[in-house]
Amino acid sequence: MAAPMIRHAGLVRCQRLVTTLESTVVGRSAVFLMLNIRSPLFQPVRGRKDPAKDPVAKSKIYYVRKPTPRDSWETEVLHQKYQLYRTQMRSLRSYFMEELSRGSKENIVDPVLRHLLLESEHQELMEWNNEENGKAKLERDTWISDQYRLKESRAMNQVLQYAESLQKDLENKQTLVEEQKEALANIMTKDSMDECINAALAHVVDYNYAIERDGSRHQHSPE
Repeated sequence: MAAPMIRHAGLVRCQRLVTTLESTVVGRSAVFLMLNIRSPLFQPVRGRKDPAKDPVAKSKIYYVRKPTPRDSWETEVLHQKYQLYRTQMRSLRSYFMEELSRGSKENIVDPVLRHLLLESEHQELMEWNNEENGKAKLERDTWISDQYRLKESRAMNQVLQYAESLQKDLENKQTLVEEQKEALANIMTKDSMDECINAALAHVVDYNYAIERDGSRHQHSPE
C-alpha cells in the first residue's frame, strides 16, 4: 500500500503546482510550455464531437428526403419471385413434415416388416439406378462415337488439304522451271553475242517520248 499512496501524493502535488501557476501565469498552455511536461497526465486532449448534439445545417433545415424511385416492372418481377419462393418453401416444409410423421408411424410397425419394406425399397432404387446408368452409358457411347467420327473427318480433311497444297506447290515449281527455261533461251552467250548485237542494231527502239494523262504517247520525231 506504500506505492499507491506515494503515487497519489505526487499527483496531488503536481495538480496543486499547476493550479498555482495557472493563477499566476496567463493560461494553461503557458504552464505546459514552462514546465515542458510530456507525461500522459498533462497531455492536452481534444474532446470528441457528438454528431447527435450538433445543430442542423442551414442547407438541410427544410430538406425533405424523397423516396428512392422504383422500377414498376422490377418490383412486380421481384414480388412474383418472392411469392414463388415462399410457395416452394411451404411445399418443402409440408413435405418434410409428412415424411417425419410417416417415419414416426413406421417406427410402430413390426421390425421384421419394416426391414422387408426397406429391402424392397432398396431393390426398387437399385433397379432405377441401373436403368439410369444404362441410359447414361448409351448417351456416353453415342457421344464418344460422334467425337471419333468428327476427329476422323477432320483428319481426312487435313490430309486432303495437305495433298492439295503439295500439288499446288508442285505446279508452281513446274511453272517456275518453264519460265526459267524460256528466260535461258534469251540469255546472251559468247557464241550468240554477235547475233544479239546485230539484232539490236537492226531493231532500234526510241524511248524518247512523252505520255499524256489519257495514256497517249507523243513520239519524238528526229530532225
